[in-house]
Amino acid sequence: MGLYRPAKSQRYWYRFKVAGREYRGTTGSCSRREAEIVERRKRAAIEAAHPRRRRSSGHTLVELAGLDIDRAVAEGVDAATRVPTLAHMWAWLVRCMGDLPVETIGAQHVSAYVTTRRARGVRGQTIRRELQCLQRGLSLAYRRGWLAIEPNTTDWPRVRSSSKGRNAGKQHEPDIIRRWLGALHAEARDEATLIVLTALRAAEAKRVRLSWVRQAPPGAGVPALLEVPAEAAKTRSPRTIGLCQAAVDLIRRRAVAPDVPVLSQSDFSRHRATVARRIGYSSTITLRDLRHCHLTWGLAATGDARATLEAAGHSDLRTTERYLHTTLIRTAGVARAVAGVLQGDTAA
Repeated sequence: MGLYRPAKSQRYWYRFKVAGREYRGTTGSCSRREAEIVERRKRAAIEAAHPRRRRSSGHTLVELAGLDIDRAVAEGVDAATRVPTLAHMWAWLVRCMGDLPVETIGAQHVSAYVTTRRARGVRGQTIRRELQCLQRGLSLAYRRGWLAIEPNTTDWPRVRSSSKGRNAGKQHEPDIIRRWLGALHAEARDEATLIVLTALRAAEAKRVRLSWVRQAPPGAGVPALLEVPAEAAKTRSPRTIGLCQAAVDLIRRRAVAPDVPVLSQSDFSRHRATVARRIGYSSTITLRDLRHCHLTWGLAATGDARATLEAAGHSDLRTTERYLHTTLIRTAGVARAVAGVLQGDTAA
């Protein structure tokens, strides 16, 4: 809901619901700021003409949190990992905003919340997820009749993350990765090995099932393929990944049923950091680093950015090109190539 720009159009369109009915149309403007003004006026005019819903007042932010968590449980969200995370995010919303009445929550409260979380050094991705909780909760409150008007979040501050930061993947030498994998205990080693062999995201790896594995066609160069369904992928787009024999053996060894995840839902982050220090490596190795290493090594070996994009599940080639690291060997190769051309010209 809100503003969007259709394909092959420079003008913004609005789309929102009032009393369960969807309204959609063009704002006639290519400027987002002007389009937001038009959208607010359209929404206000329609809401003024429509009879207001009967509202039950007195509901607080704590009740809103409980409403969202109950919704997650009712929809079968993973109780072991996601429900506690959801409760943790709502705890921060209540702690920073206070137990506000639902109808008083506005852009000024959200801006103050973002400022407070930024001051604590929280990354943008986390803040965005917390604000998504709040936005989802307000929508639920409106459907319950706790709010007279559907919440408008277009004037909320936009939270961005830097493209490169402390959470970006780091490159490690292959020998370090081999030693590190060998020192991990079995559960953590299987998880890390599967990620470094497939470039799956950590959340995607924990959803892998034996039923995703398909026999590769002749000439594919790998024994099997892993078909990641849209509902399990972060980008909500299906993709196919080549599986080497080691990855196939790992999945089959751990599989207890075709539709049961092959990895546990445990978190081995502290153990992984301890093992890095145990092997005498000063830098921390994360699961994101393993995906980063897979893409970097694969892109350097094949030079096929498009195939790497498909394997990584990226939607933009510019994201994949970040893994084309400039190394001393490759830089020296450029110098040798230029020298060879120059010598050829001289000889001619």
